Amino acid sequence: MAATDQVTRVNSASVAAVRKWLAANGTPLYIYTVDNAVSADIADPINMLWNDSYLVTANDPLDTFIRTTLGIPLPSLSTLDPLV
Repeated sequence: MAATDQVTRVNSASVAAVRKWLAANGTPLYIYTVDNAVSADIADPINMLWNDSYLVTANDPLDTFIRTTLGIPLPSLSTLDPLV
């Protein structure tokens, strides 16, 4: 495995893992806030990422959207994958 692949894996998590973390945290639960903020337009890039089996990496468009929507920092993405 290339060094860049290792870095990407360390700083990434599946959308499923991110969704599980969002569903388990926040009042109201963060998942509702983020899900309601995602555009219903299926051509919207964030909608496509949110509804795909995407690998979220730190500071990518979906990570940035979630952090901006919630106004909080997310935990390290690498700590979320064991939740899947």
